[in-house]
Amino acid sequence: MLRLRFPIILLALVLVPQGIAYGQDRQARGWVDVNIGAAASGAGASTSTLVTPRSQELQTTAATYGKPSTGADFDFGGGYMITPRFGLGVSVSGTAHTGTVNLRATVPSPFLFNDLVTATSTRPDELIRTEGAMNIHMVFAPVNSERSFIRLFAGPTFFRYSADMVKAVRFTGSASNVRGSNRITITGFDPGTGEGSGWGFHAGADASFFFSRIVGVGAFGRYSRGTVGVDDPLSSPLTPSIPNQIQDIKVGGLQAGGGLRLRF
Repeated sequence: MLRLRFPIILLALVLVPQGIAYGQDRQARGWVDVNIGAAASGAGASTSTLVTPRSQELQTTAATYGKPSTGADFDFGGGYMITPRFGLGVSVSGTAHTGTVNLRATVPSPFLFNDLVTATSTRPDELIRTEGAMNIHMVFAPVNSERSFIRLFAGPTFFRYSADMVKAVRFTGSASNVRGSNRITITGFDPGTGEGSGWGFHAGADASFFFSRIVGVGAFGRYSRGTVGVDDPLSSPLTPSIPNQIQDIKVGGLQAGGGLRLRF
């Protein structure tokens, strides 16, 4: 009897864990997430500058964009667990931010050499900045049970960027042949659009609780970072001989939120 019991016990020790793993595997093979939340931009202030000839000297106009405000985030994604612990996923997110712009112009006098005057203005206009991201990630699930599903994930991100920007700084002025009489006042700006795309990375975590085998709720946090090259509209003057400038814009940041969870 002892000789017979030992193989049976050994066989049970091998098959039972496999049966549990198979049950967990069927429990959470695929998932779908739908989230809303908030996004804190990882970008800081940036400045666009245009230098053009005027009165045999150089005129400079500039637009300084402040750090984007915390905005809204929408996130939709899903994935598939290859094993109970490891899987692959993808999500698409969109964030929107607002910000203001500071304008500056330095203009030489048309009458006297080296008689420049500078004016600045902070515009109340709210400029909109939007970022779209496709996140592709490897997933590790330290908890994958009937009611709870916790995922850690990381991978590359492809960013799409679009923002309201300044195409031209507008100003009025007066001057005479008396040194120091040169005056200008900034009156506004012509709007433009800056667009670009580029690759970066992301990492984060998601925790879900399920009311049934299929439906649940969850919360997530993700940090992403990348750089996109933008054809700066302020550096696109009417003079064809002056080439446009490509400005590197930081994209991504910290996103957090929650919403619906589905498993199948």
